[in-house]
Amino acid sequence: MSTVLTEPWTLTDFLAWERQQDRPFEWDGVNVIAMTGGSFRHGAVVGNIYASLHRQAGERCHAFVENIKVATATSVRYPDVLLICDATIDWDGDVTNAATVIVEVLSPSTHHVDLGEKVAEYATVAGLQMYIVADPLAKTLRVYRRESGALVPDETPTPSVALPHGGILTVAEAFA
Repeated sequence: MSTVLTEPWTLTDFLAWERQQDRPFEWDGVNVIAMTGGSFRHGAVVGNIYASLHRQAGERCHAFVENIKVATATSVRYPDVLLICDATIDWDGDVTNAATVIVEVLSPSTHHVDLGEKVAEYATVAGLQMYIVADPLAKTLRVYRRESGALVPDETPTPSVALPHGGILTVAEAFA
């Protein structure tokens, strides 16, 4: 479900409204989008990537899965997996703009958004160093790295991704 707003909302407006709802919603700056469930394949890949990032997080990083909001300059999104390093975390909160790595797992209904709008939106998250898009059907990891303020895609896929905090995410681990 997507709802077009009759009057523009601010980030504060959206967050206040969403906290009163019985399920999560994203906001692309114009429309409110209901979050839906995923497939078993999607859930398995999300779980594999979260487990890998969590295991390698160390003392200065924390991995989160699916229920933490990321506020960009123009939207609010629920990434599938999120790694936050070297930032103060409000442990009672549920929204951040301090992501280090964001991972989205493709599904047929979100493919165009994950590879289009979200690249531009996530580029506005100041501390974001890497955006990874996992494709469960092709079993590939598409990596965008921060360069000169933009998220620039790697030209060639590799069997492993060196993460900013020193960890490694492998294709074999992501799609086990």
